[in-house]
Amino acid sequence: MGCNAATELSIPWASVGPILGAFGVWIAGLVVYAIRSLTRGRYRSGRVDQIGGTRLLGSWLMEYGYWMIHGLGALFIRLRIGPNALTTISLLLAVASAAVLYLGWFGLGGWLMIGAALFDLFDGMVARELGIASEAGEFFDSIVDRYGELLGFIAVMGYYFPHQPLAAGVVGLAMIASIMITFNRAKGEAQGVSDVPSGLMRRHERALYLGVGTAFAPVPAVFLEPGAARPVFHVALAAYGLVAVLGNITAVRLALQIHRRLRAKQAAPHGAGEEVKRDEPGQATH
Repeated sequence: MGCNAATELSIPWASVGPILGAFGVWIAGLVVYAIRSLTRGRYRSGRVDQIGGTRLLGSWLMEYGYWMIHGLGALFIRLRIGPNALTTISLLLAVASAAVLYLGWFGLGGWLMIGAALFDLFDGMVARELGIASEAGEFFDSIVDRYGELLGFIAVMGYYFPHQPLAAGVVGLAMIASIMITFNRAKGEAQGVSDVPSGLMRRHERALYLGVGTAFAPVPAVFLEPGAARPVFHVALAAYGLVAVLGNITAVRLALQIHRRLRAKQAAPHGAGEEVKRDEPGQATH
C-alpha cells in the first residue's frame, strides 16, 4: 500500500529540477568564492557597500551573490543589452510570474519571480559598469520594482481568496510591509534624512525569501497535501508570514527612527539656546 501511495504522488519537476541545478551551482560557486576570498580577498561591490548586509543576509553572502552574477552582467554588456532593456525584461518576468501564481503554478511562478529579481540586479550592474547610471534610470527601475512586486502579492492573494481567506490575509500583511518599508525610506529621504537606517526585509531580501519559498513549495505539498485541488503550499505561506511579521516590525521601527531624526533636525537650529536654558524648568521639547 505504501508503494501505491508513493506512485500516486506527482513529482513537481518544475520545482525539483531547477532546485537541484541551482543548489549544485550555488554550492560549487560558494566553495570557489570562499577560496577566492582567502587568496585574493572578497569581491567588492559598490551596491553592497551602499546598502550593507543584515542579520539574516550578511554582506559576505551578498558579495558572493553579486560575484556570481557579475559574469552574466558582463555578457549583457558584450551583447549591447542596455539597463532599460533589462529592467523591461524584469517587468515581463514579474508579470508572467503573477499570471502563473494566480493559476496555482507555484513552482514555475517562484522561479519566474527569482528571474525577475535577478534582472533587477543586472540592470543596475550594467548601468554602473557602463558609467551611465542616472536618476532617471533609477526612477524607472524603482517604478518597475513596485509594479512587479505588487503584482506578485495580488496574484498570490487571488489564488488563496476566497477559498483560504486566512492565507490571503497573511499575504496581504506581507504586501503592506513591502509598501510601508519602501514608503518610509522614500519619504524619509525626501524630507532630508539622508542616512535612513537599514533594516530587515528590504527589496532583495523579500525577493530571495519569497522567490525561493514559492519555488520550493510544491515539493513538500506533494507529501503534505497529496491530491489537493487547491494546495495551501505551506512553505510559500511560511515565507509570506516571515515577510509579514519581520517586514511590519521593520516598517514600524523605520517610521519611529525617521520621526526621531526629523524632530532632532527640527530642533538643531535652537541648539545654542537650549544649551543655555537646558537646566531651566518648563523647557520641554515636543
